[in-house]
Amino acid sequence: MDRQDLAAVAVGLGTFLLGALAADGQTPSPVPEWEYAAGVALLPYVDSTGAPRTWDLTIGGAAELAPSVPGDSRYRVNPYPFFDLRYRTLAFASVMEGLGINLLYRKGMRAGVALTYDLGRDAGRDDRLHDLGDVNWAPEIKLFAEYVLFPVVLRADVRRALGGYDGVVADLGAYAPVLALRRLTVLVGPSVTYESSHYQQSYYGISTEQASKTGFPDFTPANNLIGNIRVGTTVEYDLTRHFALEAQVGVERFVGSVTASPLVRSDYQEIVGTYFTYEF
Repeated sequence: MDRQDLAAVAVGLGTFLLGALAADGQTPSPVPEWEYAAGVALLPYVDSTGAPRTWDLTIGGAAELAPSVPGDSRYRVNPYPFFDLRYRTLAFASVMEGLGINLLYRKGMRAGVALTYDLGRDAGRDDRLHDLGDVNWAPEIKLFAEYVLFPVVLRADVRRALGGYDGVVADLGAYAPVLALRRLTVLVGPSVTYESSHYQQSYYGISTEQASKTGFPDFTPANNLIGNIRVGTTVEYDLTRHFALEAQVGVERFVGSVTASPLVRSDYQEIVGTYFTYEF
């Protein structure tokens, strides 16, 4: 790696740290989890350059229109820096995927472990939540696996929070390219999510103590097998060899007992993200 590469990586790592603090990527979000790694498992099928580069760095800017808090019907715009650094097929540091290692990476299969993050809930964004308190930001340990039945990618992951909601979230999803041109790629797919009782109580439950402060009734969500269903679309357009525009859209439908929570204003949530990036 020459000095220019080292400088790019240093700038990128700083951007990653800023992005991790500012982004509304990662959980909780209406985006299907597969969109955080959209297209990575398909690269061996479309990249004709041979062996992967030693370092692959992409930086840029992003903005998302997303619910103010989980379950809210009001939306806000969240700008943040974008960063994605990959070392061969072994390791990555990404605002979208977190810090991780691919324990298995070959054509048709990918699996590994990553440190990601849950951004929690800021009660200051909604007056109704003032006396319910925040759900603290927390790191998550994630195990993930992808399997390609070309052109369909099957993906599963399990995340365990270290603090914050102090629970488990698991996703099962699939996606496939519905349009693949020289410069334009469109990926579409669904996912289903399991949320443990700790997760659902943290975000959608109301304890007796909280009820006495807020006037909301007590509410304890049942631990349903499925917490939500999501559908997402990722669109990428390569402006030049280095510059690209990308958009992500996600639609989430709450299912099970969570829909009865006084904190859920709408059974549906949407998110739209746009990205302008430069790949070194």
